[in-house]
Amino acid sequence: MPRQALVVEFPFDTDTPKPYTPPRKRLFYLGSHTYGGAPGMSWRSEFWVKRVKRGTRWELYGTDEETGKARSWMGEYSPEGIRQYFDSVEFHISDEEWEEMGWRGSIAEVVQLQEPTAAAGGSNG
Repeated sequence: MPRQALVVEFPFDTDTPKPYTPPRKRLFYLGSHTYGGAPGMSWRSEFWVKRVKRGTRWELYGTDEETGKARSWMGEYSPEGIRQYFDSVEFHISDEEWEEMGWRGSIAEVVQLQEPTAAAGGSNG
């Protein structure tokens, strides 16, 4: 007597988000940035960032006039701190570029909602 098997198909949910896995690459070259001051007072720096401690900290490396092409360590920053640094030196990096590098911080603006006041009427009709 032949055996029969019951085949049960499970639905494949494509809407379920996949768990986040950071890219294997941890050191990223961001490019060069030119600073300008008074006429004749400008310089160019190159920047690299390194994701450390599973993305909870970022190390910043750069070149300056004293080191030439040699990379020098410029500090360790929180995810929000590293973005604030680049904003302060007017070096634009898009949200998508940060996410590709494994940046996981809050990029949304927080808006404080106000409670309705009793003086506003209290009834909708």
